[in-house]
Amino acid sequence: MDENLAEQSRRHQEIIAAMEALAPEREGWVNGFLERIQTRGFNYNCDALRKIETDELPEKPEKPFKVVF
Repeated sequence: MDENLAEQSRRHQEIIAAMEALAPEREGWVNGFLERIQTRGFNYNCDALRKIETDELPEKPEKPFKVVF
């Protein structure tokens, strides 16, 4: 059981390291998404698009993203 726990802990740390390595790229994904919903909008009903105004965007939290897997 101890060996299994050690193996799981090692894999968990590898996953966390991989997720943290993606942080800069993830920031770009989020920024790209926010830009798209402000310029192109998003589909809210079939082909109907709605653009999101800047004041409607949520404030970016100061803490880092927490990736749940």
